Amino acid sequence: MKTHRAKTAFLLLLTASIALLSLLPEGVHAQSETGYDIIAEVNALRAAQGLDPYTVDSWIMDYAQQHTQYQANNMQSTHRHSDGSYAWDVGLNENIAMGSSGFMSPHIAVYEIWQDWVHLEPMIGYASGAAGAGVAVGADGNVYYTLNVRAGSRASQNTPLPGQTALPAQATAPFVPLITNTPNPEGVIIHIVGPGESLWGIAVSYGVTMDDIRGLNGMAAADTTIYEGQRLVIRTGVQPPLAPTPIGAVPTSQTPLPLPSATPTPTLAPTRTPVPSSSPTATRNAPMAVYWHGNLGGALLTAAVGALVGSGLTLLVIQLTRGRAAQTLPQRKLAQEAPPEEKPTPGEPE
Repeated sequence: MKTHRAKTAFLLLLTASIALLSLLPEGVHAQSETGYDIIAEVNALRAAQGLDPYTVDSWIMDYAQQHTQYQANNMQSTHRHSDGSYAWDVGLNENIAMGSSGFMSPHIAVYEIWQDWVHLEPMIGYASGAAGAGVAVGADGNVYYTLNVRAGSRASQNTPLPGQTALPAQATAPFVPLITNTPNPEGVIIHIVGPGESLWGIAVSYGVTMDDIRGLNGMAAADTTIYEGQRLVIRTGVQPPLAPTPIGAVPTSQTPLPLPSATPTPTLAPTRTPVPSSSPTATRNAPMAVYWHGNLGGALLTAAVGALVGSGLTLLVIQLTRGRAAQTLPQRKLAQEAPPEEKPTPGEPE
């Protein structure tokens, strides 16, 4: 009977544990999407615009996946590839995105993040083309997406999305990074906008995000309006380059510098560098918070399963305690019932 109760408690605990694991949101597990899911979303968008689907190119798929894995390994969203090159150097357009695993999805990337014309053009700006895409999850809990497109002929017209207006056709020349400025003596990088420059192009050239530039210049979120001659603060607190020493210059003092002290100095804990990205990123919420937000039933069910697990553990401990007590009780009774040993009276023969 006692063994049966112990088995029942164990099975109850096991069932509750399995039920709790099943409640974990998808983001806690490995990301299941692949680059083919991104291309499928892009082709669905193209179909809605009356455009033929992009064909899948195996070389572009490998190219996109390698760059996506590079971003995930470095936990940094960037257009700069591992060898220092850019996709447009090999004639490809490129969209990248980053977001919390379990929240980010190809649908969010295509329909919520890549919604400015710079990112829409590679997806619907061409009548034909070949595409490849990659997906990777970083140690920071974020999922990284890359879409590369080798464009064919330009679409005859830019069909607007709902709530948008048609934009004029743009040049198909690959993007060329702008000439960047160096920090001033105060360590601030200021860029003066030139003719034809865009906020996206400036951000890519300096390796920062458009949101970084907006924040430093008091621009509204999603604002991309800049004008020729405008002074944009790109970075602050950058170490300015040292001035070169003129040829033939004589040092002002010949006094030898003292040798450095051998006393060790404490090492400062490194601070994490802000993640640059030339694309907007999805809101980074904790996976469990995303799952339970607006899901009262899931939260209550999880609490109930937690209570069930606690009850099972308590029942199991009680059964084990009773079992030990039952084993020691007969021994205690025998010890109490045993007659005391009689000692012989002095002077009496033993």
